[in-house]
Amino acid sequence: MPVKILYNVSMFPASEAKKDDIKKRKGVNSYFKLESDMPFDTWKAQLLVRICDKMKPAKISFDNYDVSFAVQRVYPTPLSISSDEDYTLLLERVQKAKEPAAVVYVQEKPDVMKRKNEESASGNDSEGSETESTRRNRKKSKKKQKTRAPKLCDIDEADTPLLRNIQALRNRWVCHKKPGCESEFCFINPMDGGTHIPLTFQRLDCWAAAMLKGDATATLEMPPNHQHFKMLPDQLVGQRSVLAERRQQLEQAKSTSTLGSSSAPVVNVNFPAEMFQMFQATRMHPAHLPAPSPTLQVMQPPATNGLLSPRQLQTIGPRMSIQEFSSAFNLSPSLEKKLSEQGYISTHTLRFATVDDLVTSGILRGEIAQLRDAISCWSGSD
Repeated sequence: MPVKILYNVSMFPASEAKKDDIKKRKGVNSYFKLESDMPFDTWKAQLLVRICDKMKPAKISFDNYDVSFAVQRVYPTPLSISSDEDYTLLLERVQKAKEPAAVVYVQEKPDVMKRKNEESASGNDSEGSETESTRRNRKKSKKKQKTRAPKLCDIDEADTPLLRNIQALRNRWVCHKKPGCESEFCFINPMDGGTHIPLTFQRLDCWAAAMLKGDATATLEMPPNHQHFKMLPDQLVGQRSVLAERRQQLEQAKSTSTLGSSSAPVVNVNFPAEMFQMFQATRMHPAHLPAPSPTLQVMQPPATNGLLSPRQLQTIGPRMSIQEFSSAFNLSPSLEKKLSEQGYISTHTLRFATVDDLVTSGILRGEIAQLRDAISCWSGSD
């Protein structure tokens, strides 16, 4: 079962590459969460978004950076990551940790800074005949270019189609239910009374990547057939990929073979009728059998402070894991962790929870209010 991994990202400019100890380098920090079943290209795209947001390079490319990772308390020594094999190793080491988290170090390569200096030097040589005021204006212009956000033409060509699809989805599915919906982008389910499906970055990234596979898989109006959109009916999603279809067939064949091999053989034994006559003579008449003692039924008092109201119990939303529910309705990480530790693995298990149970387990009253607000949106009772 895929788990959501927290990646804490530390980014350093090229000037910090001279320091051998990576912990002494000065840079900027960010983070993102991604499920473990996402491919390496999706992981790179999310990392490039953070680099673009924090470091604001003139041209962004994964090849301009030395990227490494470490898992605290398990594998603290940073290891380079630049291929699918390295990404697989990262996932394997994270699974061995107590908590699904890793640290990602992004170091800008020194030759990037060298190219910047050469471009600056060549620009200074061509300014020999310019006046001092013209030079001053040009320097100001260069400073503005260094701090501007990268344009679409500056992004690496391999990542351009994916980012373009993400932007198109954001433009199409802007949520206008304000106030009432906390998500900035939502897919409207027309077959469920216009229910809002929050489009988190993971869902946007999954949808945008599926659009690259063709109109049969996903379009601007049709989400992909993926676990991120499993709450939608089959009529609203695209075709399942050949790989996913084949994987399901293999799992069904494996379960069928396991069931067939575990069934015990049937053995029929015939006994002569004379063997049972001795038992018929000594068998006690039913009238002499003692009457069965009445069973005592213990009635449990109904819960008076249930987490869900009677109305919400009649209009519960789709079955989701606690991780998906937390991501869809923006629960705090601490609340998501507490619910998982208490054994609430899906939204439907919350039907039997009471406020007293949650308070006793250490969940704060403010977190309970946060959970009730999310349940109100999930059940459509807001």
